Amino acid sequence: MSLVPFLAVAFGAAAAALIARGYRRLSLAIGLLGLVAATIAALAIVPGDRLGVGPGRLEATEFGRLFLALGCSTGLIIALIGLATAWQRNLPAALLGGFGAIGLALAIGDSITALMAILAGALVGSLVTIVRPITASNVQVASREFRAIAVAGAIAIVGMAWIARPLGPLAEEPTVFGVAYMAVALAAAIRFGAIPFHRWAARLSESAPEIALPLLLAWAPAAFAVVALAWTDRSIAPLLLPLQVERSVVLTVGVLSIVLGAVAAWLQDDLEHIVGYSIVQDAGFVILGLAILDPIAWQPTRTWILVFVVVKTAFAAWAVAVRTRFRTGSLPELGGWARRSPGLGLGLLLIVVATLGVPGLVAWDVRSRLVDLSITTGPLRLLVVVGGLASLGYYGRIALAGLRPPSILVLAGATERPRRAAEVDRSDVGAATDGIAIAAMDRGSTGTTGLAGVPDEISADTDPPPRPGLRSPRPIGGALTRFESTAASIWRANRAPIASAGVLVLALTALAVGVGGLGGPAAAAAPAPEPVAPTETFVPGQTEPASPTPSESRAPDESGPPSFAPIPTASTGGSGTPGESASPTEVASPTEGTTPSPSPTTTSAPTPSPSFAPTPSPS
Repeated sequence: MSLVPFLAVAFGAAAAALIARGYRRLSLAIGLLGLVAATIAALAIVPGDRLGVGPGRLEATEFGRLFLALGCSTGLIIALIGLATAWQRNLPAALLGGFGAIGLALAIGDSITALMAILAGALVGSLVTIVRPITASNVQVASREFRAIAVAGAIAIVGMAWIARPLGPLAEEPTVFGVAYMAVALAAAIRFGAIPFHRWAARLSESAPEIALPLLLAWAPAAFAVVALAWTDRSIAPLLLPLQVERSVVLTVGVLSIVLGAVAAWLQDDLEHIVGYSIVQDAGFVILGLAILDPIAWQPTRTWILVFVVVKTAFAAWAVAVRTRFRTGSLPELGGWARRSPGLGLGLLLIVVATLGVPGLVAWDVRSRLVDLSITTGPLRLLVVVGGLASLGYYGRIALAGLRPPSILVLAGATERPRRAAEVDRSDVGAATDGIAIAAMDRGSTGTTGLAGVPDEISADTDPPPRPGLRSPRPIGGALTRFESTAASIWRANRAPIASAGVLVLALTALAVGVGGLGGPAAAAAPAPEPVAPTETFVPGQTEPASPTPSESRAPDESGPPSFAPIPTASTGGSGTPGESASPTEVASPTEGTTPSPSPTTTSAPTPSPSFAPTPSPS
């Protein structure tokens, strides 16, 4: 099973980095090397591999492989950017633990079990909100994230479990399934911080470490949405029930997030708020995908999720690099930033193109497809289309600020020109972490400010710089010390170009996913793992199940480009397979663990399942 090495590397490196947290350099090395190894292990995952685990199984998928590879690789880049800008000690361990749990969840067919793994990974990822010194303000930051995880998880689990049990006469009531569907969809909206559930996300974006925002507000909620989408496609969509009221509620949340999220981002002056509300806005299209309730939305929704997570990671890293270089994140004080930093200017341009795209590119097409499927006609459709393009408003404000005459803070900021180690000024060194100096900014509620504007939580977690004149009595030790000192000086002298280079790599990755590269559309079309049926005989460790499930015989062709051709609304794919027509038998048995009465639209009786009773052997 090719997924096992990834899980072993991710969980093992996360645990080792946390255990070695008292040894700062060792913990940092374990975390960074763990992210490298996790990226390689994610790329080595073979889709279709299965492994029996007790009564269930783990199944690797192409979407899970791409999601994990993008997550671990971009996580490694933001960790390196964090080393050059504003470091957070728990970031590598939180990334490894979070993506390990996500990889486990995406390989589990049972939605409730997968959701529990997602919630556990989100709690591990929340380690980045715990900073030193521990104050009431810091505890409040962590509690916001914990509350959002707990509330969204409880609502979704109750909704899934409600229709997974034998319903009896309640199986005839469409309201039962409608309430369960609305609970799961709104739980995903709460997890994203979608409007009107955005208050916690706005507070978190202004108080949590900026370098951790992609994990907290994008990757972990996106994995939650992937599990919710698979559940609705398997358990609710095949019923063909008239859930107009429930769908209208979910659709309203998506429209509000798209329109008001763009307005809120345009009104903000601080970069961290702009990043936070831009995440809320683009998450609105994921909510639209949950509101469609048709398997044809399976591929465009998951494709947009891939674009969304990588683009927002690049945008958050860009904001961190700008704030650290120019010692401010306020747009009125960032006049001329693009003149002083053409690399960051190019990075922002690539991020804008990857977010919006142009007609013919995947990012544009899937966003338009989600609007077409959720809202057919009327002024509401025009409002959503305009709201999707309204991100040009806040991106334009940032670009105009960069073209103004340089402000005092921008003129005093570091340039992108590579420098030698001897050129670094000691006053430019904000703090030293693990022998590598980093710059850090006062984030207000993150902690009180220490010497040279460095927050105490950074200062408390760093080793003091070595005193001059101290030499190791051993030749080898002295050589290592000199090499380390030279490497640290080179890093200190080139923090700005290193951060800009990292942002450019992330922006190019986002652009590649936005134009349909890296196999994103084909991976998004792949079916989700199937839960093991009660009558299925599955031997742990086997590579193929004893009896294939219907979705395995109806798997879509993953070799070609994505197809967004409309199909009749009465057709279903079931089990996460888009664009296939379901048989009456599939319509009559949509839920996991429950066999409700057939829908009124079912015209034929369910086909009785074959008997698997063993034939008595002759005496």
